[in-house]
Amino acid sequence: MRTETIGVGKGGQPAVTEGGSRRTRRFWVPLVGAAVPTLLVASLTCIFWRYFEPPEFLVGMLFFAVVIPAAVICEKLGFGQFSILGGSTVPDWLFFSVMMVLVYLYCLVLVGLVRLALKARRTVRGEK
Repeated sequence: MRTETIGVGKGGQPAVTEGGSRRTRRFWVPLVGAAVPTLLVASLTCIFWRYFEPPEFLVGMLFFAVVIPAAVICEKLGFGQFSILGGSTVPDWLFFSVMMVLVYLYCLVLVGLVRLALKARRTVRGEK
């Protein structure tokens, strides 16, 4: 019986070698890393609006970066009409969920940029 490596491509490394283990892909690390700040933002948002009056810059940032895009998404998907002054027909749970998905996407981009910056820093210093 002949033993061969599995998944050898043109000039690439094999995915599995004899006596070795499969190469691990670190695809899930940024996904989990982006979930942590998203959970922090969601919990702080709930706590601030429940017990404290949030700072104005935070309200403005959330309004322009999260609320308006979430309102546009909900309206374009046909979940109801959004009104800033009241009388919105979009369910609150759905609107909050769309807002948190947007925050998650923003955090995913932020984690990607941080990982890219750390990789560039290691490259400049000559580390692997």
